[in-house]
Amino acid sequence: MRCKTCEYPLWTIRSRVCPECGSSFAPSDYEFNLNSVRFCCPHCDQQYFGTAPNGHLEPRAFECRNCRRFIDMDEMVLLPREGIDERMTEVRRLPWGNEERSFFSRFFGQVGWGMTRPQEVGRGITEQTSASSALGFGLLINIVSLVFGVGALVLLFVLPLAMGRGGGGAAVGGGLFGIGFVVGVSILGWLIGVAIWGALTHWFIGGIGRERVTIGQTVSALCLTSGPMLLIAVPCLGPYLLLSPATIWWVVSSVLAMHALHGCGGLRATLATIAPPLVLVAAIATLFFVVMFGAVATARTAATAAMTRANSRMDEFSAMALAGTVASYRMQQRGGQFPVHGVELMGGGALNAATMVSGGDPAREYGAKVNGHALGEFASDPALVREAIDALPSGVIAHRVGDFVFTWHGITPSTDPNLWIAVMVPPPSNAGPFGSSTTWWAVEADGDVTEVPLSTRASDLAAQNRLRAGYGLAPLPDLETVLDDQPATR
Repeated sequence: MRCKTCEYPLWTIRSRVCPECGSSFAPSDYEFNLNSVRFCCPHCDQQYFGTAPNGHLEPRAFECRNCRRFIDMDEMVLLPREGIDERMTEVRRLPWGNEERSFFSRFFGQVGWGMTRPQEVGRGITEQTSASSALGFGLLINIVSLVFGVGALVLLFVLPLAMGRGGGGAAVGGGLFGIGFVVGVSILGWLIGVAIWGALTHWFIGGIGRERVTIGQTVSALCLTSGPMLLIAVPCLGPYLLLSPATIWWVVSSVLAMHALHGCGGLRATLATIAPPLVLVAAIATLFFVVMFGAVATARTAATAAMTRANSRMDEFSAMALAGTVASYRMQQRGGQFPVHGVELMGGGALNAATMVSGGDPAREYGAKVNGHALGEFASDPALVREAIDALPSGVIAHRVGDFVFTWHGITPSTDPNLWIAVMVPPPSNAGPFGSSTTWWAVEADGDVTEVPLSTRASDLAAQNRLRAGYGLAPLPDLETVLDDQPATR
């Protein structure tokens, strides 16, 4: 909470005047993320937490349960919640909805967020987000992609006719009419498709997650993460070479945005977002089955393979997120040392419980335990983190947090950068809807993420142990034997 005139931090200030510039303020002038701010009674410091959609108290005026005095929200002293960085209290302002920015800054800023910060897009969508404005952004992406991507191809054929003699005018007119027709049909099809996709995704999620999420907000999440589709605007090459990567990128961004918007598990967000396009594919496959035998079986096989690949890709993203968090942790440590226990990376919500399990499986997310506690408890309780560190046995080689097995024990900044420090290893008992995972994802000491497929798993583990032996490190066991309550020791 900063002064809107001079950006001076206003936490703990009892008066309602900025000490830097003298501007008046009130807590009700600001919006906060849910349960991220402590509202303290000005008389006894009793703490309360905002549960309204804008992070305010409900009700805003009441009798303090400690000192029994009547207080109003605007009288209270505000502090960030313990363990939460000040930046985590702020409501994200999406670039597209920020009227203070220029049009091009809003447009390309939102494109960038859709490509690289989809979870922030999901968290930034509120009741004030305009679904019609979000649809307008998506339509603009669609039109720009068509004009520059497909339009360039049409011009390659129209221009030679226009420069020639005789009959060229009719061809040019036909070509321009064709461009207009394609753009019109595309706009109509896009509007209908996104509306159906958003409605089905909202229905598949079933209202589970953040309260009061509307269909309009779900549709807005699809539209505001469509930035990757701008790749199709690359003249000539976009519609042919970049269409598939851009579409996959958009779907993955939409999954992450839905996960943040609805607060549901990663697996649920993935299935709910991917299911509507798959339903369309299944409907087409059924139609072909009436005409041609065997089409349905082929469609099912393709859908299962696609979902398996999607789960594997989610595991890779989780490993990349963990690698980035480890790098940030080491930058804050003297000598760049690694953490002692994996739960240290979850402090303050740096990594959530869904990131720590394969495919974001909700059953595994809530079932995995560390020192008898669920993964989500470590984000806001430093005492539990310390207990987990103290509970590690002497001579530990590897320990498990969710589906990550941490192998950094004994590794220092001076050892080989190719040593594994953590590996995404779902335990054998964690068989999801598409079976047990067949791919591991290893995070190396230098932050690289390496795929460890089933076909080379034994040889890769043997090579890793030879590398460890050169630094006097104990060999790693079969990592699937490292369970929630059974660390590997010497």
